[in-house]
Amino acid sequence: MVLRTTSFVVLLLACPAFAAAATCLVNAQGTGDYPNIGAAMAAAEDGDVIELADGVYTGTGNRDLDFEGKAIVIRSQSADPTACVIDCDGSPGDPHRAFEFMLGEDETSVVEGLTIRGGFAWKGGGLIAYNASPGIVNCIFEDNGADQEGGGIYGYLCGSSISGCTFARNTSPSGGGIYLYQCFGMQISSGTFSGNAATSGSALYCQSSSPTIAHTICVFGTDGEAIGGDQGANPVLTCCDVYGNAGGDWVGRIADQAGINGNFSADPLACAPEDGDFSLGSDSPCAAANNPGCGLIGAWPVGCGAADVPDPDLPHRGLTLRECRPNPGRVPITIRFAYATGGPLGVGIFDAAGRRVRSFILPGGAEGTGEITWDGADERGRRLPAGAYLIRLQRGSISVTRRLLFLP
Repeated sequence: MVLRTTSFVVLLLACPAFAAAATCLVNAQGTGDYPNIGAAMAAAEDGDVIELADGVYTGTGNRDLDFEGKAIVIRSQSADPTACVIDCDGSPGDPHRAFEFMLGEDETSVVEGLTIRGGFAWKGGGLIAYNASPGIVNCIFEDNGADQEGGGIYGYLCGSSISGCTFARNTSPSGGGIYLYQCFGMQISSGTFSGNAATSGSALYCQSSSPTIAHTICVFGTDGEAIGGDQGANPVLTCCDVYGNAGGDWVGRIADQAGINGNFSADPLACAPEDGDFSLGSDSPCAAANNPGCGLIGAWPVGCGAADVPDPDLPHRGLTLRECRPNPGRVPITIRFAYATGGPLGVGIFDAAGRRVRSFILPGGAEGTGEITWDGADERGRRLPAGAYLIRLQRGSISVTRRLLFLP
């Protein structure tokens, strides 16, 4: 899926010998113009572009990549970050991250259209910008971690532009998605933060930093408030959806920004976040059609229909999942639904891997409404772990689904 792209005008010249403003190709199998990303970066000069063919890049030469002050662009050839992946394969015992900006790089040093996953470092599990302000465009940071700060990105004295990026399931004690220290010109726009974890700032933590954050979703952080900061922090949010974070949504340094400048709190109704698909349902409050004051919010476009619309070809067997409450929440959880006249109904609860963990059967009958209460246990009565679950109401071949975040 192509999310967002930024165009760069370049002159195509012969490779592998880089010349001014050249574009060269690297393949994950080592068969491109250079054997790996690091070799291409070593040969590159200011103005060059390194394109990566779709695939998974890992191992020496494809991680711990230092821009060394060069004004170069590294981007996916397809502009599809879901298909072009740098797998850092980092761990506390063997730390590795994808990229390092340490020598004053600015917006002419760019990473675009890549997924960065599996990174781990002391600070900045996926990427570090230290006294540098690179451009980061249309990227996905997922499953990265840090010992101290910035599971996805750590920024110090930076004014980076982070546009159209997704941060999912990154972890750190502070700043699960991003940690900023003395960053005053930082701009975060059209971002999606989902399922990140940190004791302070599951999506973002600001230390003496004043980023501007626009058209961005910060949801379902599993530990800590969505956006945290010290007394010197002054993040400014516009047209942002902050919702369902375990430690609070519009609290702390952003408490006074709820309900103004297009900011709100609602489930963005992503299509299949448990599968890494954060595109929006047509009924999402973040979809442009439903939010004319702000337009599209988040890094992903509309990608599926409304979850609770009965099948139009079977009007007498319509089903609607009205709500799961509390969501996010702790047990007991009440699931309310409505149905047209028909046979028995099934309510299934599925974990993030798609396994059915609990089921209920109801007799159906005449048109009406119903509800069940879930105690957070599986079929054997064992308490299930906190996390994302799907609630599915089904009759025959007709089903509707709603996402639930179950808290510990």
